[in-house]
Amino acid sequence: MKRVIYRAFWDYEKEEKWLNTMAEKGWGLVRYTWCRYVFEESAKGEYIYRIELLKKRPSHPESKDYLHFLEEAGITCITTYISWVYLRKKASEGGFNLYSDAESRMEHYKRVNRIWIIFGFIEGLIGLANILLGIMNGQADYQSRLLNVGSGLAALVIAVCFAKFSLSLFRKINRLKSERMIRE
Repeated sequence: MKRVIYRAFWDYEKEEKWLNTMAEKGWGLVRYTWCRYVFEESAKGEYIYRIELLKKRPSHPESKDYLHFLEEAGITCITTYISWVYLRKKASEGGFNLYSDAESRMEHYKRVNRIWIIFGFIEGLIGLANILLGIMNGQADYQSRLLNVGSGLAALVIAVCFAKFSLSLFRKINRLKSERMIRE
């Protein structure tokens, strides 16, 4: 039996936790596209899931080599979305961590954070441009100007959300740096 769930996540670690909760309930992920998860029934707790943002697209030779390496370790790439890969491993084969050290986890957080920074910057520019257009365009009618300012403010709110996500990752990176310095 298949089950389709529509859900949006902004934090891949929360998404990963949710996928593992679904697996514990007997639902194994088989496909993902934007906010759409397709599950099939499986044995309860059969799989452990991880999500990773690759350095390069999954079709790139380096990424293909990396995914082949994971496959040899018993880790299956279930589905990809842009540069995100959804991975799983049989729980009976033991633990499943992609990042065994602080340095590799920091690098992954930095890759994810670049996305939030870029999106936040773009949304911020769009927001400011719309607000300025609404304020400066004296030839447009009042409703058009109000629409520009309103949409600009909405874009700025989205930019602030992206900044919040980015700040959360910066904190995780700094915490890992602190832990690394304490161990050294």
